[in-house]
Amino acid sequence: LKGGLKEVERILNLKRPAHLYGNPVELWKAFHASGDREYLELLIDYNKEDIENLKGVMNHVYRKMREKVFI
Repeated sequence: LKGGLKEVERILNLKRPAHLYGNPVELWKAFHASGDREYLELLIDYNKEDIENLKGVMNHVYRKMREKVFI
């Protein structure tokens, strides 16, 4: 696997809710500029989804490594 998390999600067909795609930096900038907590909540949800999808990446890598070791 190569690339950032979004690319790896695409390769492994890991999905996230439609409203949590996009650029988290823009959410942070919007929150910082407006103080609107809705942007902050979206950013937190975005980060939670990153963690959930990293579990999927970890499981995939674990299976691949296990296949190599226990052929």
